[in-house]
Amino acid sequence: MKMQLLYHGEVLNQFSMDETDGYFRIATTDSENINAKTYSNSLYVLNENLEIVGNIENLAKGEKIYSVRFIGNRAYMVTFVETDPLFVIDLSNPESPTVLGELKIPGYSKYLHPYDETHLIGFGENTTTNSYGGVVTNGMKMALFDVSNPNNPKELYSLDIGERGTYSTILNDHKALLFSKEKNIIAFPISIYGEEENANRLKFQGAIVYGLDIEKGFTLKGTIPHMQVKNGYRDYDYTKVVERILYKDNSLYTLSKGLIKSTNMNTMKEEGSLEINTKE
Repeated sequence: MKMQLLYHGEVLNQFSMDETDGYFRIATTDSENINAKTYSNSLYVLNENLEIVGNIENLAKGEKIYSVRFIGNRAYMVTFVETDPLFVIDLSNPESPTVLGELKIPGYSKYLHPYDETHLIGFGENTTTNSYGGVVTNGMKMALFDVSNPNNPKELYSLDIGERGTYSTILNDHKALLFSKEKNIIAFPISIYGEEENANRLKFQGAIVYGLDIEKGFTLKGTIPHMQVKNGYRDYDYTKVVERILYKDNSLYTLSKGLIKSTNMNTMKEEGSLEINTKE
């Protein structure tokens, strides 16, 4: 077997790779050194013998890949340095992958999740530029992208969550997301920070639950606290940090090492909880 090796580039995560109809597709970021200006991004298509049959190289120079999603004969790639370009790439001809459209918006998406055949949900962070010209994060961002016209992708809705320091494990672990289009549920763990007395403090830790309507956008259904936060990190208990969210019938279950909680999906009222002794 003749094999071609990709000598340059790093793969972000599992979503940067895909196999469809006997072709292996992979997206990489390459840099000659640690200087971000040398970043470039590429997408390669390999056949069953791992021979490169098609590629797009040097895409979004000076930026690096923050998220990728392959869906059928399309690839959706987010690169970032100051704005968030979402590229729509046609892979219907493996020997000639082509960029169909591009959308530039503030912030970036670190995880892309399919909502339906023509819409993607992006989970990421807001960004601002400081007085030194650097980019700083400023809370989380959730967005719905319309890719029904691949030549003209659009951001239909976006939602800001919290302020500087706000974080969700969904940004690095897609399994932290609970999504059900049938139940109209988007739920994920979150630590929300906000300004208080001229300081950025932890305001909430638990899970947050949204609904999504294509005609109306995102709707906050409620929050599920796993600890009472009154004094910032002085109240913080790492054993109560939500790791997974499940549902059965009309009950949501939020799971952490030290607490399991059941919440009614319709009323968002607590149904019960179980404390777990983590010291034994």
